[in-house]
Amino acid sequence: MGLVMVLLLFGMGFLAIGGEWFAMWQSSDWNGLDAAACNVAPAAFTLLVVHLPGVRRADAERT
Repeated sequence: MGLVMVLLLFGMGFLAIGGEWFAMWQSSDWNGLDAAACNVAPAAFTLLVVHLPGVRRADAERT
């Protein structure tokens, strides 16, 4: 749940809304897009890894 909240806050809040709606990418002082991308990338990767199907012990013993 926490990883989804990170993706919503930084991905939706800073990258989508802050970057496009408030034109954050134009400001040299208030540009937080790089920092937001540095938070979104590991959170998305971790969420992906957490939801990968695992190998069960019974399946591993058969092969």
